[in-house]
Amino acid sequence: MDNGTLQRISELAKSKIQYNYNLMNACTAIAVQSDQHVLAKQRISKKTEVPSQANSPKS
Repeated sequence: MDNGTLQRISELAKSKIQYNYNLMNACTAIAVQSDQHVLAKQRISKKTEVPSQANSPKS
């Protein structure tokens, strides 16, 4: 292989690595947003449960 071919292979490999890195970051961001959404829903459901627990008799 000549030097030009090796350089082109190197550029393609770097491009693929950058693409995979960007894809991983995008997936991580989606997962974080999903986790935050689930946690927010849990907090909301806990807030709505509190009044019913507050009205229950103390043991």
